[in-house]
This record gives sequence, structure tokens and C-alpha cells, in this order.
Amino acid sequence: MRSNIKKISLIAYIVFAIAITQLPINLSLPYIGFKELKYNLIPFYCFKRVAEIFNLIANDGYSMKSYFFILKDNLQNFFLNMLFFVPFGCLLSVNMKKSNVLKIVLGSFLFSLVLEIMQVIEIILSLTNIRVFDIDDIIANMSTPDEF
Repeated sequence: MRSNIKKISLIAYIVFAIAITQLPINLSLPYIGFKELKYNLIPFYCFKRVAEIFNLIANDGYSMKSYFFILKDNLQNFFLNMLFFVPFGCLLSVNMKKSNVLKIVLGSFLFSLVLEIMQVIEIILSLTNIRVFDIDDIIANMSTPDEF
């Protein structure tokens, strides 16, 4: 019975994660293309952007207040991705007979990669460009705990 609850919990989380990261879907099949494809393949780009902003503040005398929302958006996305995947790492570890950090990180990487690829497919098939393939999302999602 406990085994079934653990499996159902993991499946429910996967469905929830897919719904959160993929919805709403706006498919427009007559439009298929790559012109609106947005992506970031630079690891830890959000931190690079934060460093650039602090450099502007320090060297050019800009106020921190004027860059607050840019700073918040860059850091918030990364840390929310980490927080979002903590339950996945926990549920994955309790569902494995012999779990270890490598298996949990690999599982998190593969699931995160699938979510990002699904976003790319949606970008290609839709007129909306609200999705972005971001390597930082994959990195943040792999930062899950091994076990509690």
C-alpha cells in the first residue's frame, strides 16, 4: 500500500510539473517555424547578467532601485526552479530501491530536459513566444536533495 502511495505521488507530481511548465498551450498548426525560437545555452547566464547589472551600478553610478526588478527576475527564476524540483528529487529517491545522488541528479536532468524540449516543441508549433529553452532551468532543476 505504501509503495502505491509513493508511486502515485511521483506520477501526480510529474503531471503537476508538466501542467505548470507547459500550460497554457496555444497550438497553431498552420504556423510551423523556428523564427520565434528563444533559447539560452550559456550556463549560469542569469548570474552573469546580475554581475553585469552590479557592474553598471558600481561603475556608472546607477541606483540599485532602477535595476531592482531586473535583478529580481534573473535570480528569482533560477531559485524558484530549484525549489520547484525539490519534491521531484525527494519523490524520486523514495521510489527507488537503491537511490544515490547520481541517480537523482540524472533523473532530474532527464525530466528537466524533457520539459524544456516540450517547450521548444510548443514554440515551434505556436504563434506565442512566451516559452524559452534555458540551460539555467536544467541546471537549477538538477539541484535537488538526495533524501530527507
